[in-house]
Amino acid sequence: MKDSVKFILVAFSVLLFNCASNPFKDFYSESVNLKTSERFAELPEDKSPKLFFSENLPTDVYIMRTKLYDVVGFSSFNGVIEDPAKLIAHAKDVGASVVLLSKDFVRNDTQIKSTIVPSFSNSYFAGTYSGLGSSGTFSGNVSTTSYNVVPMAYSYSLYDQTALYLAPYKEVPKLGFYVLPPDYVRTHGISTPHELSVNIVYEGMVEEKLGLRPNDIINTINGKLVTTYVQFVAEMKTAFDYGEVTLTVKRGTDVLTFSYKLPSSIN
Repeated sequence: MKDSVKFILVAFSVLLFNCASNPFKDFYSESVNLKTSERFAELPEDKSPKLFFSENLPTDVYIMRTKLYDVVGFSSFNGVIEDPAKLIAHAKDVGASVVLLSKDFVRNDTQIKSTIVPSFSNSYFAGTYSGLGSSGTFSGNVSTTSYNVVPMAYSYSLYDQTALYLAPYKEVPKLGFYVLPPDYVRTHGISTPHELSVNIVYEGMVEEKLGLRPNDIINTINGKLVTTYVQFVAEMKTAFDYGEVTLTVKRGTDVLTFSYKLPSSIN
């Protein structure tokens, strides 16, 4: 009986070890430390991260950026489907407010593993005895335990699993739209219609309310033609100093004008 208890304890310890493993943590890559970041807000201690399952990560990241969230880290690995509770726990540890999880099926697989299986048996014995002026019968049971190594087939499915961790900006940007820098576009292989095309229009900002849209191409700023990202940054800084801006943008074959007041400084 002691041997059988020992086997069960060993098996239970292995099970606990496997349950304790968290690939979302083991394969985590951090781009922003939320505990020290001046730009992004860390999740409050009394809150839990929100988990969303994504079928298209680039699209969903884009949507989250319009809501003033951005990616601060990611986990990526291949394996059996992991418990989402592990992801939530790790997201809370790093301080992320939102997690996007993508799961792509890779293949089914089968593996043969040698498993130690205990075998229990009971033996009955009986007999008679005589001597020293007495005689009688005796009987009883003997329990024995043996161990056999048995090959067993395990079938499982493998998935590529990617989790993106997002956090909100601490402050709302003064400029309500975003133009991707050319080096970022080249590095990430992003397709844009023009070097100065609008990538993101933030929700609730004046530019969105006026009708500026993603892929609008910046043409002039306060009457000055801009054709490069460097010119765009310089002219927008001048516009913020002035306190007003008039943008002309190309949208297909149309040229549109947007005029509005700006705050006194830009983030």
